[in-house]
Amino acid sequence: MAFEGLVNLLMLEAIINEEDNATREHNTNRDTIRRRQLALDPPNRRFMELFRITKEVFGEIMMLVETDIRAPSRVSAYPKETQVLVILRWLAIGDYQRPIGEEMLLGVSQSGVCRIIQSVLPILERKLCSQYIKWPTSSEERRIIQDGFLSKYGISSTMGGMDGTQVALCRPEHEHLYLNRHEIHSMNVSLICDHEQKFIAVDATHPGATHDAAIWNTSEERKFMQEIYNRGERMWLLGDSGYPLEPWLITPYRSPTDRLQTEFNHKFSRIRTIIENTIDYVWLCTAFSVLCFAVTVTVTAQGLGVEARGESCWVSEDSEGGALLPCAWKSQSLLAGS
Repeated sequence: MAFEGLVNLLMLEAIINEEDNATREHNTNRDTIRRRQLALDPPNRRFMELFRITKEVFGEIMMLVETDIRAPSRVSAYPKETQVLVILRWLAIGDYQRPIGEEMLLGVSQSGVCRIIQSVLPILERKLCSQYIKWPTSSEERRIIQDGFLSKYGISSTMGGMDGTQVALCRPEHEHLYLNRHEIHSMNVSLICDHEQKFIAVDATHPGATHDAAIWNTSEERKFMQEIYNRGERMWLLGDSGYPLEPWLITPYRSPTDRLQTEFNHKFSRIRTIIENTIDYVWLCTAFSVLCFAVTVTVTAQGLGVEARGESCWVSEDSEGGALLPCAWKSQSLLAGS
């Protein structure tokens, strides 16, 4: 009799546990759906203001990265969509992690934001940048860019416009290397874009005190341009007067003396405006100034339409106020370029 009672008790406990598991799974699915709907609820215009991309572009990003993001397994876990939106919001405004997480649409704790940044941002970098930030290694790709510059701006044999921008950061070790000419700690980020304002190279590995010409002289782009020049392919990049004049790098006339030189400088300035406006657009539409890891993903997410290539830096929060701090710069191989 006692044995039968024990069996019945165990059976009852198993049934209760099964019901609890079913309820927990149901609540997890329900909360996941609710969070997903809440984050995607704003109209398109408001969504653009919050995340700097359209819902259509967000859908494309999710298609590319969804399988690599760990699925939520607890009631308190964050849906994949929410995780990506947290990253995009952080990159869009460059704010502290806590207020980003506490926003009503996202509802993520500060520690949750920190975990999401560490786990999801490398996925975005790996999946997006290799696909949307491409150096034109084939002759056909270079021909398309060359034809685009000729038809739009009237200058032949051009493969891209090059410029740089300073990305401010907290005071690092060896700070004298990072002090730019404005006496601000920064990284000197060099960028190259094509005729469609798509970034084809970004180098965010050099401290702010490094001159543009020094970055160019040691870059993989320069080696590449020199190699194709030596093979007989006559193409060049366009840079401002801070760069050296070379057979594969054209700069404007410092003091034009005739009509042809003046006309060349005029056309040249129109092309220079491309890269300058593109960098300005990134500054306006992304947290380009957050840290150089942001360069990698934000310039890519800026368009899936205006594409780029970048380098990385992990971020963490300080123990007092949660401020973003630069940590452990890592270097990857890339074709790179104030």
